Amino acid sequence: MLNIRQLMAPQRFRFMEREEGGEGGTGGGGGGDDAAALAAAAAAVAAQAEADAAAAVAAAAAAAAKKPTISDAEAKLLKEAMDKKAEIATLKVQLEAFKGIDPTAARAAQAKVAEDERKAAEARGEYDRLVAQMAERHAADLAAAKAAAEAVTASQGALQQQVSDLTIGTSFATSVFVKEDLTLTPNKARVIYGAHFEFKDGAVVGYDRPSGASDRTPLVDASGVPLKFDQALEKLVEADPDRDQLRRSKIKPGAGSGTQPGAKKGAPAGEAPVLTGVDKISAGLRAQKAAAK
Repeated sequence: MLNIRQLMAPQRFRFMEREEGGEGGTGGGGGGDDAAALAAAAAAVAAQAEADAAAAVAAAAAAAAKKPTISDAEAKLLKEAMDKKAEIATLKVQLEAFKGIDPTAARAAQAKVAEDERKAAEARGEYDRLVAQMAERHAADLAAAKAAAEAVTASQGALQQQVSDLTIGTSFATSVFVKEDLTLTPNKARVIYGAHFEFKDGAVVGYDRPSGASDRTPLVDASGVPLKFDQALEKLVEADPDRDQLRRSKIKPGAGSGTQPGAKKGAPAGEAPVLTGVDKISAGLRAQKAAAK
């Protein structure tokens, strides 16, 4: 009965013959000739092994045909022979891919590729560190520029407030209309109507709506020229729903009548006057100031 050693013995013998023949043969052909010779020898060995495996399969099949059944050992041997045949065919295909390749040169090329990849990784690391440093410097520059811009904005806001105090505030403080026609003090009048005025092109300009409102329009005369401060303020007061409480009464009490502002008509002297809404607010503020003292 055949076994695996008997099947592989001719293959080993032939491979050894080729190795001995190579040593006593041409020699000195260089790495490429050695690789070609090795590939040819391996191909020949694979072909012979395939032929031997085929013969073993045929012999096993013939033996099986003579017997109605085969033993387990023979079946195992047949299976091993067929597996070896398939493995040899796969090795032959793989061997074809290495024809003409010098193993030493291939290993050197592989080592060079690995070294190039290492150097490239180091270069990338240096580049990444450089980019990180540049990003840090850029962030610092942005933060400094932002701080400077905020300082300029704050300075501009303070300057605008000073301009407003020197222009709009002075306009309310010196307004004849406020002193003679309104029940409000200049400061209270500014609190109510100050947002309607802006210092623009060297003059205080009044608007029909406060700053920030949509469809805001300057108050102008028939020629399109902005109204003077007192004229613009009077127009705003006339449009106010509380205008009757904001304007002073033009009726002067009779001499010796003892009539006080806000008193009922014909009320006896000394009777408490009837206060308007604005008068009540003013009285409340005076009471709070007195209580605080």
